[in-house]
Amino acid sequence: MARPRTYDNGSWHRGNGFPDDYDAIHIALFVKWCFSKGWAEEEFWADCAAEIGKLLSGEMSAVEFFESQCDDKFFPEMLSEEGNRFVETYYNDTYIDDFLKIEREADSPADISPDTDLEHIPFASEEAMDFDKFSELLDRRLAEFEAAEAERKNRPWYKFW
Repeated sequence: MARPRTYDNGSWHRGNGFPDDYDAIHIALFVKWCFSKGWAEEEFWADCAAEIGKLLSGEMSAVEFFESQCDDKFFPEMLSEEGNRFVETYYNDTYIDDFLKIEREADSPADISPDTDLEHIPFASEEAMDFDKFSELLDRRLAEFEAAEAERKNRPWYKFW
């Protein structure tokens, strides 16, 4: 399977009338989680190991790291093969729904109903997000992915369903 040239780009989410540093929170926090899993590609790690250390220790915000070290872009070349396998399956399929669940709990505006168009509500600030809770959810999704991968590898070749 050919990899996308870019998984996501902060500029794709600009122009919605919200503060610029809110537009890429969903990308920046995901990148932080990926690096917390040890998925930084070797060359990317070599280029910005000190900054990744600051990101993971909390000395640098995820948005600040994403803007300064990633040029507001999330590329496959930033991640190891293991990281890319998960990201290719999860990020564009269900990640944003999971992010919005956690983000809504952080922001918890009273006027959100099930009929609210979530794309037109500003994200919570990075400080309002619970990164531990966010990580727990992503860790569960990763465990589900790994279980499905193991099942697929152990399935006999003639069972394709």
